[in-house]
Amino acid sequence: MTLEQRHDHPTVEQLANALASGRTTALQLAEAALARAEDPAGEGARVFTRLDRERALAQARASDELRAAGIVRSPLEGVPVSVKDL
Repeated sequence: MTLEQRHDHPTVEQLANALASGRTTALQLAEAALARAEDPAGEGARVFTRLDRERALAQARASDELRAAGIVRSPLEGVPVSVKDL
C-alpha cells in the first residue's frame, strides 16, 4: 500500500499498521506525502509554507533502517507528520 495507490486519506493507525506489517516503508510514505504536499494543484500548495524534502527523506530512510534492525522506537515510527506554525 502506498499513498499514491489510494484516493482517500488513510488514518494514522492504518499507516502505522502498514509499516508494522511491512506493506509499506517510511520512505514510501514520506515520498508520497511530499508529492501530495508539493502538488501545485493539491491542498498542500495552499497549506505548507516550508518543506524540508531532504531532511524528511533522510529521516524516513533512518526509520526504515532501524525497523529492519528490529528497533521500533514508537508505534508511530516512520509515519509522516506535519507541524502547524501559528
